Amino acid sequence: MILGVGIEIVDVPELREKLDGSFESGIFLASELDYARSLLRPWEHIAARLAAKRALWKALGASPGASMLDVEVTRRANGEVGISLHGEARRIAIEAGVAACHVSLSHTAGMAVAVVLTEGRSPGKEQD
Repeated sequence: MILGVGIEIVDVPELREKLDGSFESGIFLASELDYARSLLRPWEHIAARLAAKRALWKALGASPGASMLDVEVTRRANGEVGISLHGEARRIAIEAGVAACHVSLSHTAGMAVAVVLTEGRSPGKEQD
């Protein structure tokens, strides 16, 4: 059962101007930055991850009450993008009945966009 949907767009050139150690360290985990920096235009990938983090809060129907560092945008071996929640973000999602988060990212030189869908268990289904 779909609980929420969030979408966010980030202006890539505007974000690129802000990229420095202090800005990045308050929003992104080392694993997220390492992945992005391994690619040709890392700022596009960083912008997409910021969009995903913001879209997650919209999908939860909550303001970002937890640290952005509690939301991790991951990449699986098959290339699929995912979201892992930690700390306060995980607690908020569990309270909201979220069983899974799904994310889709896209970016160009100018814009990055993310859509996040939160999914709960269908009524009548038992928890694992």
